[in-house]
Amino acid sequence: MEDRERKIILKVLVTAAVLILLGSACSADYLPNPVNETQKVSLDTVVDVTGAYTDETDFNGVLSSQIIEDEKLKPKERIALISGTDSIRTNGGKLSLSKAFNADTQYGLFNVEQVLTYGSTEGAHLVGSEEYTLDTAGNWTYSKDAIRCVFAEAASKYIPAFCNIVKMKGDLINVNSAQVSSKADTRVTSLTAFGLDYQIAVSPDANSGSGFADGTVKTMFAGGIMEARDDHLNPSVTNSWKDQASVTGGIKSVQKTFTYDTGFSY
Repeated sequence: MEDRERKIILKVLVTAAVLILLGSACSADYLPNPVNETQKVSLDTVVDVTGAYTDETDFNGVLSSQIIEDEKLKPKERIALISGTDSIRTNGGKLSLSKAFNADTQYGLFNVEQVLTYGSTEGAHLVGSEEYTLDTAGNWTYSKDAIRCVFAEAASKYIPAFCNIVKMKGDLINVNSAQVSSKADTRVTSLTAFGLDYQIAVSPDANSGSGFADGTVKTMFAGGIMEARDDHLNPSVTNSWKDQASVTGGIKSVQKTFTYDTGFSY
């Protein structure tokens, strides 16, 4: 075989290995693969109203590597649970709202984006809430069952059991005037860049004239992680975190961003 042919073959192998490794590194604790059955949901909302308004969206999804059962996970089984809800209510005032909701059950994905401006009239106010939870768990499995770089050697025969839960929440309370934008999305299969993201920004409504948003904004981000070792089920690694913020009064700017990613390495 000529040197040129060897270089071409080596280049192809290295490229394939990098792609396989990237796919593995982006998977989350060896999560379920996408399912063959696909349901896609898309909901767009555009509102421009003076008066009372109510809007609420809920989403719940379960994706498992085996048949979904209400019992202890079997060896090699992985499962991901997603839940999300958002609501907006006013008892008057002027509201402009644009919201897009999209879900794809094949990959366990959902995405919510919304932008609103609100101005109170005659003592009216706005309240709103968003809350999203991602819960992933898996029993131990053999490392040979996972996709990995063809040139790497596994440090262990097993990918250990795990149980991770992450939650985020944003609240708008008694808002009299504000411009608000928020975005949330989840990715929960082995073929997507696993994680959960949320961001919220509150600023003055340009039409208010005061130069400040008026109301209360609260956020909460929390998570708990448990990891085992090899084929054992007792936790050997645990950690948790929680971040809470609250602001009330004349708001010039509030921005909070949260990102959670997880994976495994050999």
